[in-house]
Amino acid sequence: MDWSAHKTRIRRFLRDPDSNIWDDAFLLRLFNDEQNDLQTQIGHIEDVRVVMIPPKMQSCYFFDWEWPYNDSDDGEVFQPGNYDDSNQYVCLNIWEIEHLASLTPTSSSLGEFYTQPWEVWYIDLPAEPPPVPFPVGFFRAKFVAWDRKPIEPTTRREMQNRDRTWKTRQGDPYFYYRDEQISNRHYLYPLPSSISWTDQDNEDADPDEAAYASTSLDVDDNLIVVFDKNATDLSADTDSSAFATFLHKYIEYGVISRAYGANTDGRIRSLADYWELRKQTGLKAIRIYQSNRRVDRDYQLVIRGARPIRSSRHPRLPSTYPSI
Repeated sequence: MDWSAHKTRIRRFLRDPDSNIWDDAFLLRLFNDEQNDLQTQIGHIEDVRVVMIPPKMQSCYFFDWEWPYNDSDDGEVFQPGNYDDSNQYVCLNIWEIEHLASLTPTSSSLGEFYTQPWEVWYIDLPAEPPPVPFPVGFFRAKFVAWDRKPIEPTTRREMQNRDRTWKTRQGDPYFYYRDEQISNRHYLYPLPSSISWTDQDNEDADPDEAAYASTSLDVDDNLIVVFDKNATDLSADTDSSAFATFLHKYIEYGVISRAYGANTDGRIRSLADYWELRKQTGLKAIRIYQSNRRVDRDYQLVIRGARPIRSSRHPRLPSTYPSI
């Protein structure tokens, strides 16, 4: 169902077919916001992507004012170094800030710095682990695997408490952590020691476009991410929602409720509460389904090669009963 069909249904319940009260842009903005709200609550849209290791950034910048001049729409951009607010310059090593301020440096950097994450595998001892961007549209991780081997989430604090050499340890990763929850980047621990430089840097090998088990990008020595994806905003009449059809009505209920509750000539609080109640009732049923969809399964442990356990659904005569 495209946006024009959603708009027709919404306007019928709003009793505003000629856009006398709510214009199309306002309803479209509410629809996109309701999609994001529904995805946050139930996590319906999922995706699988392969992320290249080493990560390749589109470009890098030092000062914040340089960011708009980077081509951030086509890929991730990286900001290396340490910014000094007092003097407004950027240094790579932390001791350089004290040196440029005519002070005796008291800080030290345990390693070398880089301006692109892929340079980490060309230096002997990196001072900081390289960031790895999540796929485009990433919202919440559900499964992450390195070279087809699952790795578990952890935190930066746990890494610091677990290993004093957590910044420089290399091997096969078995943990990943994020520096902050709102960041779209994460770090692997230990740092992968075996990487592949054979991935082609073209559209067919773009990690944001490569599907699972795709021949355009080898999953060996790369990262496989299964994740909840952010809902894509509708922008034209030909666009369609990524949600399943049975969920479209709950998005529409939310749009109608918010439209009736907006400060316009069509504001009717009782109808806003009514449609909000219909939306919340549907979401409650969906949450119950999600929590119970694995509860009713009957698991049985059997020995390989043994005869299957027969479950009788109807009564039958005992085997000693005389045959007719």
